[in-house]
Amino acid sequence: MSEFSAAGPVPAKTRKLVLQVAIGAIVGGAASFGVLEAIEGTGFNLDDPSRVAALGIGLVFVLMGTLVAFGLALPGPGARLLNVEDADELREQRRPLVRSAASILLIGVMMIALALAGGPESTGLISREAAAIAFAAIAVITTLVSFGAHKDNDELMRSIAREGSAWGFYASLAIFTTWGALAHLGYVAWITPLGMVSALLAIMLAAIFIVCGVRGVLTPR
Repeated sequence: MSEFSAAGPVPAKTRKLVLQVAIGAIVGGAASFGVLEAIEGTGFNLDDPSRVAALGIGLVFVLMGTLVAFGLALPGPGARLLNVEDADELREQRRPLVRSAASILLIGVMMIALALAGGPESTGLISREAAAIAFAAIAVITTLVSFGAHKDNDELMRSIAREGSAWGFYASLAIFTTWGALAHLGYVAWITPLGMVSALLAIMLAAIFIVCGVRGVLTPR
């Protein structure tokens, strides 16, 4: 008798988790490879770690927003891909999820634009004027959308947002205070402005995921 048979069938929740991880890894890897190949084909220099970090963060946000948008567009398959009970839950949560998906996608686009933008003394795939306009427009839109989403969310999601913001703030304070002090004393190099933006978004995203994990929101359903 095989170990699989002796242990019994794999629980549905475990199969769903494996499927979610596998699809996320495949789609994320394929998207990242495609984008990097396309950028390298233009001759754009991606040797700057800050640009690479910003591009990576942007791709993560775009992928997250795209997966949520896919789930909303096709609730049946989306319910198997996203961590929800069934398609009906996606339909019930459509309004807040639309706002969230839009915000996440826009933030991802903003970071990609910043990563590919030129500077005062360098050229990029996107002019710095276009990147500045995109940044300002997306900042305003996501702020307005976030206020609307806050009213649509239930108490659990509001609590997660508050805790995630608090955790992210304290983590950022500890990291950048220590880093800044060491940089001032000459022990480490200080972070670039683009690296700072990327790091702040990465810390906030990690904080939200940690709070969701603690609250059990990430438990397969």
